[in-house]
Amino acid sequence: EEDEVLKHAGLDGLMFLEFMSLGRQLAVVWSVVIVGVLGPLHYFLHSSTTTDPAQFLSMTSYNGLILAHLPRSQQLLLTWGHVVAVWYLVVSSCWLIYLAQLRFLVHRFNWLKNIPPPRATTLLVENLPKECRSDDALRVYFARLFGPQSIVQAYVVRRTDRLRKLFTDVESTASRLHLEEVRQPGRECPCASEVDKGLLRSTLVDLKAEASKEQKKVEEAVQQMDLKVCSSAGFVTFTSRRMCMLALSPQYRADASQFTTTMPPDPEDVIYQDLAKDPEVRAGGVLTAGALLLLIFIIWAPMIATFLDKVEPFIASVQNPQARHLLQGVMRTGVLKMFMSCLPTLFMAIIHNFLTLKAGAWAQLKLQDWFFAFQLVFILLVTTIVGTVLNVLEKLLAHPGEVVYILADALPGFSNFYINYILLSCFLQVFDLLRTMNLAKYLFWRGRNADPAEARDLSEPEDQDSDGMGSRMAKVAIHLVVCTVFASCCPVILLVAWLYFALGRYTYGFLVIFAETK
Repeated sequence: EEDEVLKHAGLDGLMFLEFMSLGRQLAVVWSVVIVGVLGPLHYFLHSSTTTDPAQFLSMTSYNGLILAHLPRSQQLLLTWGHVVAVWYLVVSSCWLIYLAQLRFLVHRFNWLKNIPPPRATTLLVENLPKECRSDDALRVYFARLFGPQSIVQAYVVRRTDRLRKLFTDVESTASRLHLEEVRQPGRECPCASEVDKGLLRSTLVDLKAEASKEQKKVEEAVQQMDLKVCSSAGFVTFTSRRMCMLALSPQYRADASQFTTTMPPDPEDVIYQDLAKDPEVRAGGVLTAGALLLLIFIIWAPMIATFLDKVEPFIASVQNPQARHLLQGVMRTGVLKMFMSCLPTLFMAIIHNFLTLKAGAWAQLKLQDWFFAFQLVFILLVTTIVGTVLNVLEKLLAHPGEVVYILADALPGFSNFYINYILLSCFLQVFDLLRTMNLAKYLFWRGRNADPAEARDLSEPEDQDSDGMGSRMAKVAIHLVVCTVFASCCPVILLVAWLYFALGRYTYGFLVIFAETK
């Protein structure tokens, strides 16, 4: 039930599962006409133009049909059949996506209405001028505009690098002490060294005292409006939603870049160290991130093309026909999958180190955008660049309009490659149910004498680079794009796409509701 999904997985989890259901529904609706009409039409035209036996998959696809070699009546039949099929695909897609958007808006507005205070009555204020960078100054500014009775609290984000390190050391030391205290005789790890519990306790006390002293220094610096501690971002909490919405809309200064107000992210997801960055640092990070993305794009295309070229001679050298066919279906798609699986980690490293994020959800959104764009190039367009990367790029730079003709010539002949790609994705979806990395971390902590509940907490959550919401949404979206592009060329791909979305709906439906914690 949608309410159950919303309760356990949140709005993002619900929309991810709804997107999987939309893909499954689109595959079914498209199959009615495309598989039911274009498939038999392709088979009939192949049968009438050649006497050579061919596989059923090849007979039902557009690949191999040359329009100029067909009689006039069959040319018209094939052309108008594809026109009708494509328009059916476009119209049905728009209608189903519109209905899905309506359902999303219902959940979105309900979610907004149910946001609890104080988040619902708080604004995130960025680009504060120097004279307002303290709790009292920020509160006085908004109290003068909306009245003192309308303001509950004002808080300026602090720069607390040393304090954050001290708290990390406190948590690490407390965790080590706890593991030592619960260690059972006879279950010591052979590689573990003896640890003085008394030394750990005294270290923990000293760290807590030092953290408390550092916290007092930070608060004193805020009272003095020390710009080394006080950042240009802050939060203002109002007494009601109405006052909060009134404060969200106006422009507060002649310089519109000052006092920019937005709704805050989830308090547990806020990245305070990023909010504490100055605008100049943020701009420099954006430029650096863009340069690194361009570098990855330039390097990745030749790497993929080179590896895919190396695969072909290896497959051809296999003597056993059955093994050769198996490798042809798995190795090229497997190599492509392997390369693409490395990208989320690289992107997340760039996002976290160079971009300014208000919350972890912002990182997932940025990862989704970047990863989808790279997949669109390196998965959907990879067939046009294998072995001829420089030639194709040179042609596109000289005549950008020819990209449509290059794709029209190359893509239909690689429909079998994408069927294998989607089938391999089906297997990997089921493999995700094993949660191998979480299991490995759980067994590791159990070996360190942690009790089952604690070991489970330490083994969560999933790797947010490869298995976060951003990466998963990008993967599902590119599979939907692939089956959309090849639906009329190879109708059978819609049946494989339905299997992918159906398996994914049940696989991730179990994971995000019953297994995963984030």
